[in-house]
Amino acid sequence: MPNHYDDLLCSTRHIFFLGTPHQGAGQAAFLDFLTTLQITLKLGTGNKSSAVRELQRWSDTLLEITADFSYIAGNLSITTFFENKTTHGVQVVKEASARLGLPTEKAIMLNADHHEICKYENKACANYRAVLGRIVAEMDKLSDPGAILEYDCSVKKPSGTTRRNANFVGRQSFMRLLDERLLPDANGTAVLYGLGGVGKTQVALEYCHKMQENANVFWVHASNDKFIEDYAAIAVVVGLPIVGSEQEDLLARVQAWLECGSHSVPWFLVLDNADDPEMVHFKYLPRRGGRLLFTTRFKSAVWRYTDRGNEIHLDVMKIDEARDLFLKMTGRMTTDPEIDNINGLIRQLGLLPIAINQAAAYIHQNGTSIETYLKLYSKSEAERVSLLSKSPEMPYQTSEVPPTVMTTWKVSFDFIEKQNPHSALLLYIMSHFHNRTIPYGLLCQRKAPEALINERDMIEAIGLLKAFALVSESPEERTYDLHPLVSLWARLNLRLSQDQQSSMSTLPNEYALKMVEYYFIHNRSKSWRFYEQALPHAIAVIEIFDGNGIRSAKLYNLRTAVGHHLCQKGSLPRAEKMQIEAVELAKCIFGMDNPKTLTCMKDLAVTLQGQGRLKEAASVITKVLKLRKDHLGENHPDTLSSMNTLAGVLREQGKHVEAMEITKSISEVRKRTLGDRHPKTLSSMSNLAIALREQGKLDESKIITLKVLGMREQVLGEDHPDTLKSMTNLASILGTEGRLREVAQIETKVLEKRKKLLGGNHPDTLQSIRNLAGTLGDQGKFGGAVQLERQVWKMRLKILGEDHPDTLSSMYHLASTLRYQGNLLESIDMSRRVIDNQKRVLGKDHPDTLASISNLAGALGSQGELEECIKMEEMVLKSRKKVLGEEHPDTLLSMSNIACTLADQHKIEESISMETEVLGIRTTNFGSTHPDTLTSMVNLAKTLGNQQGKLVEAISLLEEVVRARSRVFDEDHPDMLSTMAELQVLQDLMKKQDLEEAVAISKQRAGPFRRVRLQEWSRLKEVWRRSKLSGGDLD
Repeated sequence: MPNHYDDLLCSTRHIFFLGTPHQGAGQAAFLDFLTTLQITLKLGTGNKSSAVRELQRWSDTLLEITADFSYIAGNLSITTFFENKTTHGVQVVKEASARLGLPTEKAIMLNADHHEICKYENKACANYRAVLGRIVAEMDKLSDPGAILEYDCSVKKPSGTTRRNANFVGRQSFMRLLDERLLPDANGTAVLYGLGGVGKTQVALEYCHKMQENANVFWVHASNDKFIEDYAAIAVVVGLPIVGSEQEDLLARVQAWLECGSHSVPWFLVLDNADDPEMVHFKYLPRRGGRLLFTTRFKSAVWRYTDRGNEIHLDVMKIDEARDLFLKMTGRMTTDPEIDNINGLIRQLGLLPIAINQAAAYIHQNGTSIETYLKLYSKSEAERVSLLSKSPEMPYQTSEVPPTVMTTWKVSFDFIEKQNPHSALLLYIMSHFHNRTIPYGLLCQRKAPEALINERDMIEAIGLLKAFALVSESPEERTYDLHPLVSLWARLNLRLSQDQQSSMSTLPNEYALKMVEYYFIHNRSKSWRFYEQALPHAIAVIEIFDGNGIRSAKLYNLRTAVGHHLCQKGSLPRAEKMQIEAVELAKCIFGMDNPKTLTCMKDLAVTLQGQGRLKEAASVITKVLKLRKDHLGENHPDTLSSMNTLAGVLREQGKHVEAMEITKSISEVRKRTLGDRHPKTLSSMSNLAIALREQGKLDESKIITLKVLGMREQVLGEDHPDTLKSMTNLASILGTEGRLREVAQIETKVLEKRKKLLGGNHPDTLQSIRNLAGTLGDQGKFGGAVQLERQVWKMRLKILGEDHPDTLSSMYHLASTLRYQGNLLESIDMSRRVIDNQKRVLGKDHPDTLASISNLAGALGSQGELEECIKMEEMVLKSRKKVLGEEHPDTLLSMSNIACTLADQHKIEESISMETEVLGIRTTNFGSTHPDTLTSMVNLAKTLGNQQGKLVEAISLLEEVVRARSRVFDEDHPDMLSTMAELQVLQDLMKKQDLEEAVAISKQRAGPFRRVRLQEWSRLKEVWRRSKLSGGDLD
């Protein structure tokens, strides 16, 4: 182009074409048109016939004009309007002719003929408004200084490429990988492959911008027609003659020029979207002479044209790259107040560039907030599909029709379905599972489609999906991932296929349910890790079937099993939701009185119990028990199981007498129906022993426990898990009696056996270590106790995760032991951490959460922060009254703790009043000799001893405690020794006249009873929870 036109070119930003025949038209059509209108066409020299020849499709003149224009103005943004009507029966310029085929071109159809496309009746004309609107839109873009890109007239534009994408961000690691593959070798090749919409073309365009500084850069589209056009453009750029050339000759001539080794400037060629291995023009690709980059969804399509090891897998963006892209597309800053919503949105979009572009365009064009878009996107799967189906205007798109998330994978899928229908079926099935970490065992199993049961068929089916980057593999774990939007698209495509072909069955849906139900319920390797890996896929299938309103027995089975595992896992709110829906499903399928429905309700009661919602749990299990008695009889195993669950709920409600009566009844029935030595009978007897121990009847409890232990040793053997449980129960009774040395010996023996039989990481082994740590703490060996507590916590954290109830329990016990050790700062820090986790996992009013808050309050009190301590204790008391009831043991414990803190604050009258109230309730509910009642008497006596004139009453209380404990404990029991020591102090005080000295001595004795009681109570609760959540007998 002459130099005096440079300024004109540099000042041009956009060109509009209206019905321009860039590619010419059929000769007959034009002759007919010219004859009809009687127009004399003056194009160059020559008559009408020669002019018509010049306007034919593929004429040399038009080819040269198009190539020259692409070379000179290819950096410009272009709008092409084309007609859809005929003029006198002839469509003068068809769409294919009106298009230049440049990546920067936007083609728009007008409802007009060749005359009406540029002549309008008035301003109300629809075509006028469409053209004017487009012009105004482009002018608005130019009004933004940031949108204007200076055209560097000194740098030649790469042939066939679009201008640099001003919104391109990140991807520098892939730029470096391209350098490593391409730059060392003058004939280097590389393959950039990945999922459709992941940004392969945009990365290649950015790399072209880098390469064009030192090379002639050529851009070729892989589709057959575009390949020819782009090779013709290369011929024009490099000065090859094209006049009179046949297509094959032209392609061969360009290939020969590229392969010759005499170029003064090296070349770099990009073959974009090389997805079809059967593309006929691939044979004209250069094999030497320069550098070649392929972009493809199907890396196997170009394996013959590049060396192994030159493939680069382009994955989704990093989180910071995706955020930067969104901010750039919407003109926002990193300080945007909606930055958290932006992060949430791009994560939901799976960090996929095409999806981020669509969302950003929608938000920008409609002026909506991120929060509003997120609400729309999260509303339903149908809403997500709708949003991701909208085609935005994207100025740096290289295809003629802007793709969307919902259209971009159709081409890949059609090829896959043609190559291997089993791959298509497998993708449909996988789309119903969770998109991450799909185990190979879930896919290749006996319930899979017959065509996929064979391992070789499965490998080939997955291999094709991997080759198209629709599925990625983790070889070490042998698991597979899908992009979340690929899963969404596959389910949509499945529904569309079924709608269009009514004969198509719903097999993929049914297979997904059958496969995950069999895998989750019937798999033999039921380790904790197995369930954790399988759980997301089971839940995903359940949610999809629920969304479609499908009910089946298999769905009930799966929902019940998932609810049970969630309960075991400690995800109690999720378990409750799953079980409530399972109960409703069972009622619908089987009926209210069906055993499966009642089993589901029993599971729900256990989950409610685990959340501390004891009234609701009691209500549900009472209904189950009544129905089972009515339909099965009082002696049926299922009826007895329901009675056992009810007894456990009553125990936690503090209704020990009622619980013990039910437990006695179960034991008697099982003795009568199963015999004395049956494992179920022994479990019932063991439960009865625990109930007696809770009531302070240690002698009776010990007799039964020893009897059960002896029978289990005879029937089951010394190393059987149930025998070891009986040994642990005996140790607990001995610990209550203060025989701590014997307790430590038994617990050590149980620990060694469990390590040998179950391994060091088994939950029962870890529980044994935890029990031994508690015993060391009772012995005052806090250093060893802390070491063991820390060991258990770390192992549970590693094996079970930070949210599992056992892990949270370990954190609680570690915090408690650190507190008794005097390590208050670490205790407080650990307590705050476990409270945060418990609130998130269990809820702020869960009994375990409240226990941890109470423990934190005690640590703060030990630091002298008495106001904060009592504030927290009062909050715990309020919650316990609401959740557990006014007379629940935990509620009374909170009152006792507050009374002790009030005494520390010298609020003696308030302390005495509250402790007296606690003593009265415990005496009424538990009896005068119950350990809790005796603890209240000791605490009250110590407080009374601080008040002038109350020493006689205090001494009287302590003498009563000594008499009661002497009937149960030996003289060297820690509680006996401490009570007698406290009594001796008060008796000595009676002989002293100096009351100030008496008060000072008494204050030094405050506190230890409360600490011991808290520790014993929390240990007992952990044993209860583990038994309760197992769904079996409390043992």
